[in-house]
Amino acid sequence: MSINSAMLAGVTGLTANASALAATSDNIANVNTIGYKRNITEFSNLVTAASAQDYSAGGTQALTSQYVSQQGLIQSSASPTDLAISGQGFFVTTEQATGLSAASPRLFTRAGSFTVDNLGYLKNPAGLYLQGWIADSSGQVTTDPSNINLLQPINVSSVGGAAGQTTIASVNANLDASQVISQAATDAAATPVGAAAYDPTSTTSSMAAYSATAGTGTKPDFSITIPLADSQGGARTMEIDMLKSAANPNQWYAEARIVPASAVVTGTGLQGGQISTGIIAFTPDGRMDPTNTTLFGGAPTSTSWPRTPRRPWRPPTCSGPRAWASTAKP
Repeated sequence: MSINSAMLAGVTGLTANASALAATSDNIANVNTIGYKRNITEFSNLVTAASAQDYSAGGTQALTSQYVSQQGLIQSSASPTDLAISGQGFFVTTEQATGLSAASPRLFTRAGSFTVDNLGYLKNPAGLYLQGWIADSSGQVTTDPSNINLLQPINVSSVGGAAGQTTIASVNANLDASQVISQAATDAAATPVGAAAYDPTSTTSSMAAYSATAGTGTKPDFSITIPLADSQGGARTMEIDMLKSAANPNQWYAEARIVPASAVVTGTGLQGGQISTGIIAFTPDGRMDPTNTTLFGGAPTSTSWPRTPRRPWRPPTCSGPRAWASTAKP
């Protein structure tokens, strides 16, 4: 045995242990890396040609491998776009979101920490774009595991959520107690009723009929706009118009109506998109007076409007005399 082979054997030992230490360091450094699989290092001896009279040291070598097929621990996440695979399988990804061809590389990963980029595509921390099977117009998904070129990038910007109608609305507002009483309110409180009296059931003197251009209707003192959604998820707008009453300083005439009026079909006692008319009353200290408030207590033809005043207020179900017009989304 030569001195040279003895020294080289020692070097292989140092090199093998350095590889094992590097693998351990890599495991520690990536303890929080999504989809990381730990490394393990195993040692094997190097066998050389030797005889009993002339032995030559071979040394050792380090063989490092990853537990690629081992199931990692699935953890909860606050991100709605984070994904995980339980069992066998990989996410199919690409290096670019658009302009893919059959020759474009498809990459496999278990890292499911996806985020939405500025174009709406799901992208993981390595910059890879998630691929998936696209549902057709009827919601059916046709898969072909034998041809991954049929996969397409997942873009969540074009995915709509489930439509839900508005069931509750909350209004926070301040009304000016020093509001000057209009002539329409004064005539409405007069006996007999004045010529310009406000009348919520009239097609010419209600607040719903107000038009500065046509010179019709009663101009409201205040208006509050509330966005709504119908049962199909369509955007709707409701407006509450208020006119200070001359009969009581703590009461306001009020009309709840849909804008535009053509969006609903109103019935007897309602017109111009109205869904309820009545009074909003307040106590002397500025609180809502549920006893004398009638706007939330029922329109003239309503049977479904909540009879008990409540806050937050629940809008009525748009059916029957207040059904959405044919302009609603199909």
